[in-house]
Amino acid sequence: MCNLYSSARSQDEIRRTFAVDRDEAGNLPPLPGIFPDQMAPVVHSVDGARVLTMMRWGLPPPPEGRHPAGHQRSQRRLALLAALAQACTPLPGAGDLVQRVRRHEATQDAGMVRP
Repeated sequence: MCNLYSSARSQDEIRRTFAVDRDEAGNLPPLPGIFPDQMAPVVHSVDGARVLTMMRWGLPPPPEGRHPAGHQRSQRRLALLAALAQACTPLPGAGDLVQRVRRHEATQDAGMVRP
């Protein structure tokens, strides 16, 4: 979640802009920086009326003791990559091929100036 939120408007401006019917925010100070897990002014609807109140800003944390779904997917990917790495064996002579290609490139590029 992006942390570049602020409330530079006065409480009266917020009330007028959003046609607030009821103000439950109390005395609202200027908020130059609004960060996750902090209180921030929110206009929401209650029984058809627009209400200005202070609420906790941000996304809720994951349930205690559980990892988010992304963690489970990444663990499965890591297990799959580990299994693939164990199953792959280098071809015989693969190291020799790399050396031969390097020697060939060195002889072809002998006249070129490298940075």
